[in-house]
Amino acid sequence: MPFQTRFLVAFTVVATVLFSTAGQQHALAQFGDDLGLGTVNDEPCDPVPTAAEDDAESQPALVYIDPAQFVPEALSRPIDLDVTDVTLAEAMQRVSETTGLPVRIDEEELQNEGVNADEVVSDRAENEPAYLLLDRMLENVGGVELAWFVDHGLLYVTTKLVADDKMATVTHNVRDLFERHISGEQLEEVITGMTAGPWSKLDGVGGTLEFFRDILVVRQCHRMQREVAAILEAIRQPGWERRSGEPASHAELEQKLNDTVAVEWTKTPLSEVVEQLNRDYALRLRVDAEELENEGITTAEAVSFPAVELPLRSVLHILLENVAGVELTAMLHKGRTQITTKLVADDRMSTVIYDVGDLTLHSECRMDSLIDVILNETSGPWFNLDGVGGNITSIGGLMFVRQAVRVNEEISGLLADLRSGMNESRENGWEADIDTRLDAQVETHYYHVDTDAADDLVTKIPELVAPGTWASTVNADGDEVELAADAVGTLDRMAGGRRVIAVTNDGRIFNSGSHEKTDAGEKGPRQAAAVVIPRTILIITHRRSVHRELVTTMDKIEFPGSTWSSDRDIGFGFYGGSDEFYQGGGFFSVGE
Repeated sequence: MPFQTRFLVAFTVVATVLFSTAGQQHALAQFGDDLGLGTVNDEPCDPVPTAAEDDAESQPALVYIDPAQFVPEALSRPIDLDVTDVTLAEAMQRVSETTGLPVRIDEEELQNEGVNADEVVSDRAENEPAYLLLDRMLENVGGVELAWFVDHGLLYVTTKLVADDKMATVTHNVRDLFERHISGEQLEEVITGMTAGPWSKLDGVGGTLEFFRDILVVRQCHRMQREVAAILEAIRQPGWERRSGEPASHAELEQKLNDTVAVEWTKTPLSEVVEQLNRDYALRLRVDAEELENEGITTAEAVSFPAVELPLRSVLHILLENVAGVELTAMLHKGRTQITTKLVADDRMSTVIYDVGDLTLHSECRMDSLIDVILNETSGPWFNLDGVGGNITSIGGLMFVRQAVRVNEEISGLLADLRSGMNESRENGWEADIDTRLDAQVETHYYHVDTDAADDLVTKIPELVAPGTWASTVNADGDEVELAADAVGTLDRMAGGRRVIAVTNDGRIFNSGSHEKTDAGEKGPRQAAAVVIPRTILIITHRRSVHRELVTTMDKIEFPGSTWSSDRDIGFGFYGGSDEFYQGGGFFSVGE
């Protein structure tokens, strides 16, 4: 491409970015304020250490990632407000007066669903964020689920369907996560799999997310933007168990549920039991009356409980497991302890991030084994096994679970039992012996690399990783080179095919199989030169501990955001240049 043309293209791109950025700054800042996520930050975040790197004794056992961090400030402030048995219009007027936010009720959409602003609602906020009051109050209005969002400083109330169609674009700087060797693909898998969605890539409809360098760009509805922000914060926060998107007030309720009490009821109406528990133990119990009615029962049903001392959690479990033939349960929900049916409770998914680095020692094999134990030794159902139910995945020493609250409680208890058993093994010296035997186990792994990189690696790996333990390697021509006698490690290579990239005359690069529309309406890169990059498979046999060291060493060589492991593609760059995200030595040129 002539110099003048390259200069003109570069100038046009820079000018476009400058002018479009200036035009969008206010809009992005407004979205950030409306969503409670702040303004866009283009500065890299300071690196945040992983929880597994923190001292185990200082790491909190349970962390709540409160959505109050991600809503507008006016809705995050604690309020005291009673909206018991008033119309929706009156309730929202009181919310507006208390928070200072003007309110607009989408009466047309409500009428389309058969409800209006005169429907009676009933709730109360007691020194808790206003958003929680809105979440509870709008969950069921005249049998219809409503929702709220803030747009340009105005608090809208409409149906959940309409609210979920109201999209916003938010950016997140994830440089600190890339520096912890979390890849964009891993973040995408966690975000789309551990939130309610829908997502276009998974469901064919819904939100999208893309990466621009170290910036994550998410287009989703306001509700989902809060879920995404909570997931990212949960990854950053230290804690053995991190409950994403749960209000901090649940911590107090959890403690109350663990308190041991002495109670007794004999054929007492459920409504009276709830009233007594709220009066004596401040459980903030709330009955999901509509769901009980759907099962043909009411709060007038009589329940009994023997005179024994048990934790309140156990009391409620026993008391509610059979109420007039229907299985009920008590669960924490939007700042309350709610009594509802087991079917409803199991449909409400919660996302919990468990730090299990102490159990897996950041070994993929151990993580896979732990996940298998959880899938098979908890009640589920699991999408991984049953095609329906919860999801589970992992990044490093973090395990991500989206499941019903009941199953997450099972997982929490199981992990506690496993830690107790491993502590016993450590005290008796058994675990160290097991680890030593596993680390000494000889394994063969296959590493896919570009051939140019392989030519250097066959020489450098025996020098950089466990030197003196390699019996042989191969040179660039494939000839065997003997190294240390009686050593265990061997390094061999074989052809690994090729990959093809296309470079257009305006400098754009396409991997093989990518397409774009040309001016003529045809698919394919216009006037593209094909560049064929040979591939090599490195066949490495060594002890498991050396494979782990190999991965760590190669991670330091790779460009940020990549993870070097067996059976994964390794490309040491074909972009060239000095850009920090495209480092590498694989330069090539294309004729003009």
